[in-house]
Amino acid sequence: MKYEGELKIIVGASAFALIPVFAILGSDLSVYALLLGRLIFASLILFLLLKNKREIFNFSFKKIVFLTFWSLLMLGAMITYFLSIHISGMAVSAAILGIQPLFIVILSGILLKEKISLLTWFSCLICVAGIVLISGIDGFWSLDSSSGILLAIAAALLISFNFVLKKRYLNDISGIDIVFYQCIFQIPFLIPFLFFHPGTLNFDGVVASLLLGVICT
Repeated sequence: MKYEGELKIIVGASAFALIPVFAILGSDLSVYALLLGRLIFASLILFLLLKNKREIFNFSFKKIVFLTFWSLLMLGAMITYFLSIHISGMAVSAAILGIQPLFIVILSGILLKEKISLLTWFSCLICVAGIVLISGIDGFWSLDSSSGILLAIAAALLISFNFVLKKRYLNDISGIDIVFYQCIFQIPFLIPFLFFHPGTLNFDGVVASLLLGVICT
């Protein structure tokens, strides 16, 4: 299929764009409980899709350490993004997360040594201009709005590192396998947060976690 890669990017971006919708649906849960539910559901589904279950975690210690670090980058991205949604709202947070293509272009040039064309740079500038117009800059100077905006920028940067580092260091692991490992490695680090921020478990929260785990992950 000629445009298979482009099609996958569009589908992935569309699924990722639904994260704020499901996060708002499960707002009675804490950010950490909602993320943990997402990881549990995603891990169960991805485990069923694994082709070679007997080879799970058959890695060197060095690779496991790097997988853990890489997984924590995505965990940090999700925590900052979900917190941004709660502070600044769905529209602003989702718009600002759109700055990640600029970060990916910069990191690809630095870490992957890719040659970045002038057209790509120009497209990134248009992207940033659009984000500023959509999210607005007036509210940046209020403490509540600026903290949400900074969290969304941090999420975009962490996600960008996640994508680029995978391409450079973990490209030998298939997509389904790598996301499964990412989910599993994140779970132990989320559990301690639940003792301080459990939220209220209800039907909407479970459904939101399921949708985040299956559709968005």
